[in-house]
Amino acid sequence: MASQAAATVMLDSVVIKILHAHSFARTSSQATSIISNLLSRYLVLVASACGQYAELAGRSKLSVHDLIACLGELGTNPDELSEYISTEGVELSRYASSSAKRLDDLADMRGFLTEGVAHEEDEVKRDGGAVQAEAVDYQPQSPSPTLALHPVKMERPPSPLPQHIASVTAGEYITQVPYSDSVLASTPQWHLPSKPNHMRTPKSQSLRFPTPSTQPALLAAYHHILTHPVSQPVPPNPAKHKVAMALISQIQHNTRWDAPSTLYAGIVPCPPRVVPIGPSHPIAHATLEHIRAGKDVEKDLEKRPLLPPAPPRPVFSNDKPVFLASHQSSRLPELARQVLPGSVLSRTSRLTHPPVLQRGSQKLYFGPGVAAPWNSSLTGGSGTHGGKGGEDSRMINGREAPSFTLPEAQMFATWDYEVKHFQEPLAAGRRSKMSATPMLSLSLGRPSKGAS
Repeated sequence: MASQAAATVMLDSVVIKILHAHSFARTSSQATSIISNLLSRYLVLVASACGQYAELAGRSKLSVHDLIACLGELGTNPDELSEYISTEGVELSRYASSSAKRLDDLADMRGFLTEGVAHEEDEVKRDGGAVQAEAVDYQPQSPSPTLALHPVKMERPPSPLPQHIASVTAGEYITQVPYSDSVLASTPQWHLPSKPNHMRTPKSQSLRFPTPSTQPALLAAYHHILTHPVSQPVPPNPAKHKVAMALISQIQHNTRWDAPSTLYAGIVPCPPRVVPIGPSHPIAHATLEHIRAGKDVEKDLEKRPLLPPAPPRPVFSNDKPVFLASHQSSRLPELARQVLPGSVLSRTSRLTHPPVLQRGSQKLYFGPGVAAPWNSSLTGGSGTHGGKGGEDSRMINGREAPSFTLPEAQMFATWDYEVKHFQEPLAAGRRSKMSATPMLSLSLGRPSKGAS
């Protein structure tokens, strides 16, 4: 536990210095702990892999070859490490401090690491020539240090590779073919083995340019711009100037990162991204009665005033009154309103509804229809007034009714559609076709096709 705590303290200090070297003046404890956890996992992975390499090689201690093989398996080679040390390592070395406390921490860490580790070599070195025994005449002569002739146990030789049964006919692969005449000569060199490490030529140091400082590089760029003007200046563009001035004024007056004056205005639900398209073509109730009676309504439509269609659908999303700091509004709608003409703005920011389909001289309407938005509250779906007629209908909301008002109407769809539950699967080939003699249905139960 003590060794783990000491390693955690050293790892946290290293992470804080690395963040400080990368211009992080402040950071949260959660971010620091996450980086320390990732770094500790990476070091544990490298150490365990190095131990496995040493164990497979029959050694009880790690070597530099185990570390190189482990880093190569993880995707890093010594050339990349040397390049990192010569570039970013030089910058990070400025923040590496060596104090007496740091040396004591490293000594404690080495003590924790060496505790409980078995050593193959004896730490006490014995010097046989330091102690000289006195030779006595009556003692027999000491035996010479000759090696005991014990039978040496031979290791089991490696098992030979399994020999496949050779064919009766002699194969062509027995004959050696030069590499220049073989099939592999025309293929790329990816199939060739890589060169050994001692034969690889180091990368040339001339390609590594020093990283310039920020302020001198910025001043040099300014000087180059001032001393090397453009030979052919771009002609002035009034449209670009208008857009730039509008954007500058919008940035100055509408700051995006100012906190709202209230916390409750910004708490609004997100608008739906997909809104169903409703009926868009209005038909007056009187015209619907004539259609039901089978009368010709073409002349009647010419005498009656044109009813307003449904408003066009906006291209941009609905603007909120107050935006949160994490979700800012777009400047494009306001910039388009300031720069574009009215006709162009309406065509680019609004989508008109499809016109009425015609079959010969007949106009086709679909669906049961819904009440128009300008209908009064006393009007039902069939066009009958719920209140009393006569003089009482002149007063609306306590005020005298205007001389000209839009007639009560219903909105119909101008396209064919089928009402279907969202949980039902799509069935191919079951879509109903439009009949040759369509009829307009005024029932409010389910939509159907119709024509006038």
